[in-house]
Amino acid sequence: MNVIIIHGGPLTNTPQNPHNLHELYWQPWVKSELEKQGISCYVPAMPEPWLPRYEDWKAELEKYPIDKETVLVGHSRGVTFLVRWLSETKQQIGKLVMVAPNLRTASADPVLQDFYSFEIDTSLQTRVPERIVFTSENDELENIESAEFLTKELNCQVINLPRHGHFITKEMDSDEFPELVSCILG
Repeated sequence: MNVIIIHGGPLTNTPQNPHNLHELYWQPWVKSELEKQGISCYVPAMPEPWLPRYEDWKAELEKYPIDKETVLVGHSRGVTFLVRWLSETKQQIGKLVMVAPNLRTASADPVLQDFYSFEIDTSLQTRVPERIVFTSENDELENIESAEFLTKELNCQVINLPRHGHFITKEMDSDEFPELVSCILG
């Protein structure tokens, strides 16, 4: 088994909101915990996460080994990318974990609109035997609705963690995410 974690995206790339999302929040802690268990874990820096282009993200992801034992983990916009990639490539994996999914944008930017414009292939359920959504009641409404939609469309297991917001450090009060590690290992 190997694990690949795909981070979400900020709204802008500024000094106050730099492109180091792969080094923030719970991702480094989860990577460290998995590596202690002898599991390879990759947390790539996805290109231009503030204005993602699907083909660029696809090229970055495909640098890593992915097979029927791989666990893919997405956070926020990273969920959108992984669901689209699995829908389009028909890749078989072991598990898809979706943390605080965000499947839509209010942006008028055509590049961002294109990233979010795709049809979910519900048959990915046959290629991805385990599908889990982490959600919290105090996340933004659009993310709660995205979690509900994915749960219905892909028949996902739901793990609701109270007071975790959008699963970022200031809302979780921690950089640790033991529930995710348990989910990956379980």
